[in-house]
Amino acid sequence: MMQEIVTRLGKMDKRTGRASDKTIEQCAGIAALFVELTGVADVRAIRQHHIAVFVDGMDRLPPVYRRSAAERDKPIAEIIAGAEASGVKCGLSSATINRNLIQIGKILEFAKSQGIRVNPDINPSSLRRFEKKNAKDDRDPFTPEDVKRIFAAPVWSGAKSAKRRRQPGSVVVKDWLYWVPLIAAYTGARREEICGLETADVEDEDGIPVFRIRPNTRRGIKNAQSERRIPIHSHLIDLGFLDYVRDQRERNRPHLFHDLNRKSAKSQIGDSTAYLWRNIQHDQIGPQEKKSFHSFRHYAVQGLRAESDVEKHVRAELFGHLVGDIEDDRYGGRAPVATLRAAVEALPRVF
Repeated sequence: MMQEIVTRLGKMDKRTGRASDKTIEQCAGIAALFVELTGVADVRAIRQHHIAVFVDGMDRLPPVYRRSAAERDKPIAEIIAGAEASGVKCGLSSATINRNLIQIGKILEFAKSQGIRVNPDINPSSLRRFEKKNAKDDRDPFTPEDVKRIFAAPVWSGAKSAKRRRQPGSVVVKDWLYWVPLIAAYTGARREEICGLETADVEDEDGIPVFRIRPNTRRGIKNAQSERRIPIHSHLIDLGFLDYVRDQRERNRPHLFHDLNRKSAKSQIGDSTAYLWRNIQHDQIGPQEKKSFHSFRHYAVQGLRAESDVEKHVRAELFGHLVGDIEDDRYGGRAPVATLRAAVEALPRVF
């Protein structure tokens, strides 16, 4: 049965570190949606026309289906019928449809590897949607001017009080709100990678303080190449970041940002930062739909790409990317931490 295969696949991915808990959960949800839309739960019975039925169903679903409590247990056919009757816009995005087809293909390949007979004519990728926009267009980077304006906000320049951080004053509180955006600007790390850091993930390597981006008790990581170490920028050190880490350890707090927690079992740790961050971003640079916290990652990537002295494989190692060259990706050794530090220090101070 489909769900049994997905469960085994999830256990293997978790054991080998190939996928995060969120990705494993997404895969299970996609498999459940496939069964609901097609009525086929046995992978041995799946045929190509069932893949087409799956895509047709996704084209008829409202993008926010089952987000409300009223729809949570409603049959998928009723959700589609209700959406069509009300005239709301239907159809999942091309990116979501393509991602779901990739996951179905992965499930079928895993089933074959387990000795289960799968119809050889099935090809989910043949129904993938063509996307006109480039992946680079999904998010705009913060410009250097954006970054300067963001870090001129009261959070870093002085706020009215610990609870009124968007209003100017003389109070600077060095908590998650102070540190997390700064770390993003100086590392290009993903929001969840930063918010889920533990105090044990700040180490010293050859006399150089580093962040260890790796799975921990709070969260996993996106993929195998995401596991890396990033030297801590000197500006963070000058601002007292290592003192902050030391204080958390002395208080026996294993989580670096102990006051950040998931809103629910299915949410990310970083989701609890979203509302306040959006307001600060809006305050400083105005409404820009294609810019978000993730724009810090693009800012850092672009910043180092502009530095001719920072080689491609060094950038890839810092950001957790594959180089795209099998010689470097498979056989290339890790860059010395001193080389990584020189690259990180090429990012300019934000204030």
